[in-house]
Order: sequence, then structure tokens, then C-alpha cells
Amino acid sequence: MKKWIWYTVSTVFILGIILFAYGFGQAVSIGIEINQAPETNQTIIETPVEPEVVDAVLVMGDSLARGTGDPTGEGFAGHVIKGLEAVAEEPVTLYNIAVEGLRTQALLSQVTDPQTLEGIRGSNLIMISIGGNDIRAIERIESDQKSQYFRDALDKYLVQLGEILSTIRAENASAQLVFIGLYNLDYSPSNREQSGYLIEWNQATQKLLESFEGTLFTPTYDLFKLNLESYISADGLHPNSEGYAAIGDRILKNLGE
Repeated sequence: MKKWIWYTVSTVFILGIILFAYGFGQAVSIGIEINQAPETNQTIIETPVEPEVVDAVLVMGDSLARGTGDPTGEGFAGHVIKGLEAVAEEPVTLYNIAVEGLRTQALLSQVTDPQTLEGIRGSNLIMISIGGNDIRAIERIESDQKSQYFRDALDKYLVQLGEILSTIRAENASAQLVFIGLYNLDYSPSNREQSGYLIEWNQATQKLLESFEGTLFTPTYDLFKLNLESYISADGLHPNSEGYAAIGDRILKNLGE
């Protein structure tokens, strides 16, 4: 009887060991298969999309955007077009609707024109120069009234420029927007007050632009401070061909061309 019990216990024990070994082996085998199985949720690495080639450029604003003072008639816009064409090795279409003497209020009216809206929708680079005529009017104001006049003019300008940018973005959400900053015509210490206004105007403009996607502020203040005599045309107000080329080169550099 005791032998029968001992054989039974021994048999159960051996079977238990065999079953445990078999189960362990199966678990290891499954684990290996799982580790070797390809991921079903792998991260797909997409090929980077090449940036859209600029083939249509719209320029709007004042006489600086028009290229006044450049005997070649190209202005910064023509210089930028040449640079873009050199990179793309294809012609780039230029629409220049800038008007000499234009102020921000007038540009706001212009951007709502159906033909202008069509040009905005069809362009992938839009360059704007505006505000110079707005701030230049401050020079004619009496000294004791200049500060308040400047505040009012700047506030009005920022509201109008914001509306211009919003209109452009509503019609074209992807076009690159380039805004040309203002330069000074007198960097002497005696013109410190006017220079201060100009610097603040540029800073406020840049801050506004940064609230919109796809915008680039192109400063010109430093360019003309270092090269005023060689960059200003005979009219004493607008850039000459060298000045416009310097602005164009900076735009191209900012665009990564």
C-alpha cells in the first residue's frame, strides 16, 4: 500500500515537472516571437516636402515699393525677382501695384479692391512698404505737440496695418509676407527725437507682424545708418540703385535664397 502511494506521488511529481517545463518553453517561444514580430504601429518617416517655389510676387505700398529713385527702375522688388529666378532657374511673375505718396489708410482701401484681392490670392510672396509717409507728417508738427501726434498716428497706423494683414491672410493663408522697415534720413545727434520716433515705429510694426504667421520684418535702419551717403538717391529721400540692392539682398537672405 505504501509503495503504491509512493509511486503515485512520484508519478504526479514527475508529470508536474514535465508540464511546467513544457509551459515554460512555450512562454519563452511566444516571447521570442513577439519580440521578433514587426511593429504594427511604426512611426512612418515621411520624405520632407520641398518648399513651394516662388513664381508670383505681389508688391504693394508707397514709393519705396515702387522703386522711386532707382535709375534702373528695378527697386528692391526687381532685385529680389532676379535672385529668385537665379535659384529657381525659371521666370517669376511680378505684380507691382505700389503708388507714390501712399499712406496706410489708402493701402487699406486698396487691398479690398477686387483686382488686388485676386492678385493676393495668386501670389506666393507679398512684399509691403508702408508707413513712411504716415510718420513723415510728424516733422511738420510743432515740437510741443509732436509726442501726442506721434502716439495718435502710431495707434491709427497699427490698427490699419493689422486690418491690411488680416485681409491678406483671409485671402491667402500660405503666401510669405515681407514687410520693409523704415530707415532714417538724418542719423545725427541733433535729430535724436525724430530718430527715437522712427525706432519705436519700427519696433511696434515688427511686434504686430510677429502676431501673424508667415511674416518677415526686414529692417533697413542699420543699412542706411552705415551707408547713408552711398545709398540715397539725388532726391535726398529715396534709395538709389545701390540702396535698393542692399534692401533686396537682405530680403533674399531672410527668405533663405
